[in-house]
Amino acid sequence: KKRNFTLIKNKKNLGLIKSCNKALEKCNTKYFVRVDSDDYVSNLFVSKFLKEIKKNYDFVFSNYYVVKNKKIKKIKLKKIHIFNFISCSIAMKVDFVKKIGKYRDMFWEEYDLYIRYLSKYHKVKKIKNYLYYYRRHQSNMTNSKKNIKIGWVKLYSRHSLSKIKKINLSLSKLQ
Repeated sequence: KKRNFTLIKNKKNLGLIKSCNKALEKCNTKYFVRVDSDDYVSNLFVSKFLKEIKKNYDFVFSNYYVVKNKKIKKIKLKKIHIFNFISCSIAMKVDFVKKIGKYRDMFWEEYDLYIRYLSKYHKVKKIKNYLYYYRRHQSNMTNSKKNIKIGWVKLYSRHSLSKIKKINLSLSKLQ
């Protein structure tokens, strides 16, 4: 009954990356925002993001909350760099993400995507509001130290430190 809402159901579990890429292929909007199934957004989320999207930014992000054990902690992105972002609460242009090859199958899929995206597209906007609720719990993929270590090794094998520093330097000008 919702307008402009499409539910995509997979017949079998495709995994995160394939599901995200499937959604991108079916997306018929200029921008997309990933919202993971265990997270949620503020009532102001859509209106605040739409306001900035109308200004034609390439990459729009907001501060967010971390919800853990029924406690809520504000995460204000004071020092803005790629590794302070979470996989959600970011709007990107669909056609730009498709041009760079969408999500790639690796542990830090969002950092890999942001590095490739922000290497080409530079019009970035920070929304100061706290609009996304990121839930931390035992089932989070980032709770595995082994996966994290493998993820960092793979990420740095694909992207040079100088490339990452260059992107972070350009992001730091937003502060």
